[in-house]
Amino acid sequence: MCARRRANVKCLDLTPSTPTLPDAILNQCQWIVGEFHDHTGFEVLARLAPHFHLDLKKKIFRSRFRFHACNLSKMQQLSRSDLDALQR
Repeated sequence: MCARRRANVKCLDLTPSTPTLPDAILNQCQWIVGEFHDHTGFEVLARLAPHFHLDLKKKIFRSRFRFHACNLSKMQQLSRSDLDALQR
């Protein structure tokens, strides 16, 4: 089932000012979608990198960029169609 249709989707504040988000909360997350507006977003991505596959697209000379993060331990629970839908 696509996470966009799930009733238990939660929002988390993953700003660089909160890079110490506990592992217990991160481990519960299956998929994270976000947007950063400056270079400080890379601090958050570095925090997520050990636990998540990361996908991002950033254009040169633009500070804003979006990202997707899929939990490594929960990846088998997602079908290919779920992964495709979540990356739109």
